[in-house]
Amino acid sequence: MEDPYLPKKVKILKIMQETSDIKTFVVESVLPEHSPGQFVELTVFGVGEAPISISSSYPAMVLTVKKIGSVTNALFELKEGDYVGVRGPYGRGWPMKELKRRNAILICGGVGLPPLRPIIYSRLLDKDSGSTLLCYGARTPDDMAYRGELEKLAKQGISINTTVDTCPMGWKGNVGVVTCIMDRAIKKDENAVCMMCGPPVMMKFASKMLLDKGFTKDQIYISLERMMKCGVGKCGHCMAGGKYVCKDGPVFRLDELEKLPERML
Repeated sequence: MEDPYLPKKVKILKIMQETSDIKTFVVESVLPEHSPGQFVELTVFGVGEAPISISSSYPAMVLTVKKIGSVTNALFELKEGDYVGVRGPYGRGWPMKELKRRNAILICGGVGLPPLRPIIYSRLLDKDSGSTLLCYGARTPDDMAYRGELEKLAKQGISINTTVDTCPMGWKGNVGVVTCIMDRAIKKDENAVCMMCGPPVMMKFASKMLLDKGFTKDQIYISLERMMKCGVGKCGHCMAGGKYVCKDGPVFRLDELEKLPERML
């Protein structure tokens, strides 16, 4: 019987540089079926492991990673053909069943886009899906993940709305926080499901704006992937209000969060 706590050794098949501190790693897919919004524990042998959201639909295993600590620093030194470890998948993902025949509104900032990316591609394959609208903010254009990919998705019918905090020379797009483009792009829609991932302050104000626009709390889903640790509810570091983000989340409905004694946003 396999030990679920032991990572499986997989080869890095491809590495793509997204930004100066974000890379996308395509690794061998050896894990059970995963759904959008779930995550894996990624091991760099001899260094440690870190929880990483899956940024692809099954069966592909694509991990988009921001360089932010000892494990990811070591990961960025690896090359195609090197090996890492993975275990999982873990957590409760996005409400894919509820998305059937409904419109999707995706809101994210920084490296919050990768956990939402599988939703976009799954909807492109689903002929019965409704519209898909993305509001995505980054510090600068150079900090945007999947920038070339977003241009292609726009041509495939996905409504792409981007903004940056700082306006460089030659930038012709939106400037400002995510709520600026939300205010223009999002209208009240009783048939929509809203999903967001990003910095806590962004999600706090984005949630408030959606409520002000007439969306209900049971239409809004939030990923707290930043709080994930061991993945199996053993370390206790992600526990808040009696809930384990790694097991009960990382995706929570807004009205679920408000029932907890401790606000997670």
